[in-house]
Amino acid sequence: MITPIRSPSCILTLLLCLTQASLAQDGDPSTNSPDEPDASQAAAVLPTGFYLEDLTPSSSFSAPVAVAFAPDGRIFVAEQRGRVYVVEDDTKLEPPFLNLESEVLNHWDRGLLGIAIDPNFAVNRYVYLLYTYDRDGSGDYQRQDAAARLTRYAADVNNGNLADLSTRTVLIGTTFPEAIPSCYYSHTIGTLQFGTDGTLLVGAGDGADFTTIDPGGLHPDCFGPGKFGGAEDVGAFRSQYLGSLAGKILRVDPATGLGIPSNPFFTGNAADNQSRVWTRGLRNPFRFTLRRNGSTNPSDGNPGALYIGDVGWNTWEDLNVSTTGGENFGWPCYEGPNQHAGYQSASPTHSDCTQLASHTAPQLYWHHSNASLSSPPGLQSRAVVVGDFYGGYKYPVEYRDRIYYADYIKNWIGSASADGLDNLSDHQVFATDAGNIVDVRYDSVSNYLYWVDFGIGKVMRLRHVDEVVLDIELETFTAVVRDGVVVLSWTLAAGAHAEEFTVEQRAPGRNRFEEIGSATGQSAQPGVGDYVFVTGGDQPPGRHVFRLRQQSTSGDFS
Repeated sequence: MITPIRSPSCILTLLLCLTQASLAQDGDPSTNSPDEPDASQAAAVLPTGFYLEDLTPSSSFSAPVAVAFAPDGRIFVAEQRGRVYVVEDDTKLEPPFLNLESEVLNHWDRGLLGIAIDPNFAVNRYVYLLYTYDRDGSGDYQRQDAAARLTRYAADVNNGNLADLSTRTVLIGTTFPEAIPSCYYSHTIGTLQFGTDGTLLVGAGDGADFTTIDPGGLHPDCFGPGKFGGAEDVGAFRSQYLGSLAGKILRVDPATGLGIPSNPFFTGNAADNQSRVWTRGLRNPFRFTLRRNGSTNPSDGNPGALYIGDVGWNTWEDLNVSTTGGENFGWPCYEGPNQHAGYQSASPTHSDCTQLASHTAPQLYWHHSNASLSSPPGLQSRAVVVGDFYGGYKYPVEYRDRIYYADYIKNWIGSASADGLDNLSDHQVFATDAGNIVDVRYDSVSNYLYWVDFGIGKVMRLRHVDEVVLDIELETFTAVVRDGVVVLSWTLAAGAHAEEFTVEQRAPGRNRFEEIGSATGQSAQPGVGDYVFVTGGDQPPGRHVFRLRQQSTSGDFS
């Protein structure tokens, strides 16, 4: 008898992670101190039917900052201090997948803040990390001459829960002048996201001083021989200067870290800083997400629309949308919907506000202390965190296909819908007293939302009492070995329907499944369509296990 295939779930992840001293003091500490996040939050107030589960009930994390999801169901959790842990079957595995504490500069908002899993992880095992680094190993974390880098490691071929240190590749920041400036203690780097075209999007703040207007010249130790060039000594105006990687979203080739010819400011030399720039005019794009509505061809210059949370200075928090690349979101000449008077009158050596002919205004913005001035009105925000769209089916339909975002200090979660032109509407409050959230992510494998509460060092899974997992019943499922490859074929039972199946394999000696390809039905008629998949290469002798994961474009199954 053929056992029906039960659809695996999908997870939209909500995470929280930065030191309490960091985002809470991103601005004037004296004015921000009443709004510092409280580590002992009350229980989250959720919509009826939702409840929370601890991802790792028997353990916690030290300042968790981000998560990423492998296609085999494992969850990778990054800690600000420089460690990455694997979570499997709700268990935090020891030792860590990777420990970079001796290299990571962990101070205030600095540290390991971004992680991404390669879309082809089942084959190449690549994990990408974005962090500020201690360039001379001195451990002097108060220093202002600091920088951030992007690195890649592969999981060990014999133990996928450990990184193979010999595979280390620095993609951005091999040397100090080639890195991302972090000349003050906050708004450094943040998110890594893969576009639909396989390019890698990298978030970088302006690395400027948050205690005063910074037009450059305040932190000379960051510039000079062996450091950043003098042209980058323009403080917050690095966000406007195309010759700097700071204050931007970058779009790079994940194989090399170089710019993409279809980028809007490509010079002809992929190694130039401006060849890597996708959008500019951002202060601290700590968390952003990518809507999966782009091309699969990097030459099209369309990785998908970016929804960017820009952490503001003393007055506003922004949610910006990039649909084409090349947008200028206005910082430091604009904050929120208004001009910033202090920076409008500042005089950097170049890239001042007189050169900003136009900018792209935020779609949503929140005032720090007057909720009536927010758009839409009703909420205050002090540190916005933009997360993913939820593309799953585990929650009621009114919570699906919406983008989720949060505030790290005010402890709320909101959501909105987006139309075909990436215009946001229907903002709603999803939760209050939700904890100090700093990341919101969606995992297409498990079909849940998660958030990480930095105050308690926990990753929480969001569930609903009316979750439904639907069965896909197979009429036949056969496997035939021919000349060293396996030919799989199957048909669906009457009444069942599926547009596409992902094929997964557990080879001899392996303890987990890996995705090896996909198959599309030969007929649109339920119960009639034949599916065929042929494995590649010579298969080793031994016991092989194959399984199917079904996906319906209508969203009924996953």
